[in-house]
Amino acid sequence: FHNSLVSSKHFASTKKASTWLENNGMANHKQYHAMCRCDNNILDTSSLSKEIQGCKHQQARQRQRRQLQLRWLYIAVSYLSLQMVLWMTVAPATWLLTISPLHSRLVTPIFSYLERTQNILTADLMTKFIHRPLVQCTHILPGALWSLMVPFQLHPTFRKTHRKAHKRMGYIFFACSVLTSMGAGIILAKKLMFEHFFPDLPPFRFPSEPIVIAVALWFVYTAGRAWYAVLWERNIEQHQTWVLRHIASGIRVSLLRLFAMTVAQVLFRPPTPRTAQRAAFGDISKVSCAVCIVVAEYAIRLIRAEKRESNVEWGDARV
Repeated sequence: FHNSLVSSKHFASTKKASTWLENNGMANHKQYHAMCRCDNNILDTSSLSKEIQGCKHQQARQRQRRQLQLRWLYIAVSYLSLQMVLWMTVAPATWLLTISPLHSRLVTPIFSYLERTQNILTADLMTKFIHRPLVQCTHILPGALWSLMVPFQLHPTFRKTHRKAHKRMGYIFFACSVLTSMGAGIILAKKLMFEHFFPDLPPFRFPSEPIVIAVALWFVYTAGRAWYAVLWERNIEQHQTWVLRHIASGIRVSLLRLFAMTVAQVLFRPPTPRTAQRAAFGDISKVSCAVCIVVAEYAIRLIRAEKRESNVEWGDARV
């Protein structure tokens, strides 16, 4: 109804419309003004009912699309987490390099192939943490455990039916975040970033190391913010928001490796010059950071929309 309609008759008609809408479960203020039709102060409840049903069907379709998108995002994140676990525990750049001679002998053919074919994934990059037991135990091993817990911590049914396990895994999850951050600090201090493995090339015009440092700091901040939200603020909504951002800042490493094994292999076919190797690895590092940050914010937006329309707890929303 227009603001100019201020007579008592219009007020009575508005009151009647509001009562009818409340009885039919449609007391939402925006929907009320969008769907009410008043001609000469007479409310056509039959046409209004049809519009309400149409709106409900449209909302149901939108909700199904959101839930489908969230399911696919969950599947994608679970795949990246599993890939990270396999990469760090099975092959190729695992925490067992040089620690286990048997394991080192098993993965040596992979490095020989990369060196022989001059692949975009160079053997130097795959073995950059070799003879670095401190990095292997503070960055790679806790990173694998962190990745293993991601699918469980994001699964809504697991969180709802196993609350104690979810809480205990959360303590381990954030402890791994701290250890992984310490390992990342050691990597930066020891200059083990990929750009330092091309000493024969001129300095990089657009280095990716500042971006990696910024993402590492964001990784630490989001972990602390998520921890603070759940322990001190008791705000589950903010906790889950910052956990999603935290996971995105960490899982981007797995996405980088996926791009390196797929897209980069098509764009840069072996043998690849060293300049192209360095440039390609830097570019996919930047792209993976941007993709993960954008997708995380999109997922947060979907979950908030799901919460608004379904009026459920955040712990029950599909993540």
